Amino acid sequence: TGYQILFNTNMAEVFLTPQAIVATIFVVLLTSWTTYFEFSVLIILIQYLKSGKNLSLSLAIQRALTTFSSLRGLGIIGYFRYVIIFLPITGMGISSSIFPYFRIPNFITGELTKNAWGRPVLFLLYGLITLLFFLFVYTIPIMVIERKQFFGSFRDSVLYVLKNISKVYKIFI
Repeated sequence: TGYQILFNTNMAEVFLTPQAIVATIFVVLLTSWTTYFEFSVLIILIQYLKSGKNLSLSLAIQRALTTFSSLRGLGIIGYFRYVIIFLPITGMGISSSIFPYFRIPNFITGELTKNAWGRPVLFLLYGLITLLFFLFVYTIPIMVIERKQFFGSFRDSVLYVLKNISKVYKIFI
């Protein structure tokens, strides 16, 4: 049975079948597109409200459909990792409604903290994740508003934050 195969043999073999690989690619693409659509509708609505213009939800949805060109090529893999794994793990309040929470399991963090070097490593890991969150906070808005691909938006976000560090972090302080 499937239960015996999953738990009595090598679990990785189940996920390395052609069907599992195709299903994984399909789920990654579908999840990436739906979360991008969700974020782009919200960003477009915010952009119009900030400029003092009213925009209906249906028009925001129509405009969001035109921004999918930002998800071309290999950037969709980076985008998927950023939105589905990185944003929920930071716990900073920005995440997709499809996959809102992702935590490092306690058995991993618990094993790390058992060693003398584990606590500093864990502290550095969470510090790095938080730093990266603040550096890449403008990635998705740049993708939607300027219609740039993921890696270009990533770079532009870092450059913007580094140039305007005092303005950017006033919001968070």
